[in-house]
Amino acid sequence: METSPPEKKDTQVQTETPEGATSVQVDEEKLAEWLRKIYPKVKKELDDSANSRAFKGYKLSTDSSDANCKLVQILNVASQVKDAEIGSYVSAMSWNSTNQTLAVSCGIIIWNIQKEDDQVVAKVEGHGDGITQLSWIIDINSAKNVLLASSGLDGLLSIWNFSLNESALTIKERHQIRSQLMPKNSESQEETVKKIARGVTCFDFSKYSPEIFVIGGEGGLVVQCSLLGSRKLQGSKDEAPLLDSVFKYYEGHKGEVSSIKFSPNRREMFMTSGSDSEIRIYVVDQEEPAQVIFLKQPLLDVSWVPYEERIICGCGKNGVIEIYNLLKGKAIENTTKEKIKSEIMTQVEINKTKSNIVAVGTESGHVQMWRVPWALFGNLSL
Repeated sequence: METSPPEKKDTQVQTETPEGATSVQVDEEKLAEWLRKIYPKVKKELDDSANSRAFKGYKLSTDSSDANCKLVQILNVASQVKDAEIGSYVSAMSWNSTNQTLAVSCGIIIWNIQKEDDQVVAKVEGHGDGITQLSWIIDINSAKNVLLASSGLDGLLSIWNFSLNESALTIKERHQIRSQLMPKNSESQEETVKKIARGVTCFDFSKYSPEIFVIGGEGGLVVQCSLLGSRKLQGSKDEAPLLDSVFKYYEGHKGEVSSIKFSPNRREMFMTSGSDSEIRIYVVDQEEPAQVIFLKQPLLDVSWVPYEERIICGCGKNGVIEIYNLLKGKAIENTTKEKIKSEIMTQVEINKTKSNIVAVGTESGHVQMWRVPWALFGNLSL
């Protein structure tokens, strides 16, 4: 019986189309044009990251004995402040979306930390009273726009358009924060206004719902606000509208609210700290805090740590980055071996891309860049 040899097919030249597959047509000219447009921007970002002084010398370690915060760089913000009334201490900071530009408040100053010289990009005074918080935020109406939000003791949260090409900040809109307090008939109009209008001590915008933000107000006020559905207030101007955006009130602190941060890991949670020596964890839909951590002394700022749900950090009068185990509500001791002059730390801001890089503002008007091995601190047993 004769058998024919099996049919051979060269896989390099086989042209049969697999069952269910579809043919995709590619316009190579349009693809090449898009690559030509996008390549310079991608190359610039890669070059900037590769040449960054802030990220040099980083090595991954898994040894918990290496858990040590290291000082990398110091910026002298106070040298840029000419007006003695503004003050030189760092009251607020925020990394932008590329995580190479840092907004710092002494007035409002925009820094590009990648540059060797001429690091200041733009400056503006911004508020009628002290500036308390800064944050780069998403424009819910246009992804092309770059916006900066600022708050002050004048009772306003202001949103600014930022133009890098023109090195300028221009006001877009203002939000006035008021308390729930109802006026009594016996009080004068001036006394009523003083009680209702509250200075804004801090705020944060949700990363998951960018129209939602929570503010801390004078007197321990904690309020949820929304950019959607805001109504114009008396005295509002078309070029810089004055808006009421208050949506919901939470159970407030017994002292002043020093910091508010939405969780980068859980969309429904935010954290506050206050002069009453409490860190509070709130769930957005609940008025009362879900967890309270009691401190030995108050912190001036707190922050979640991206990708690390077990730890949070803060800063204050101790002059070091303070790290806490969130699950146990306890502090992690001896976070740094650096021998530096101790001074009050007023702000802490973690780089969103390189989360091991942390900017810390001080009372003397300096910004310290620290390298922090978060994972190692998270693995420490208490």
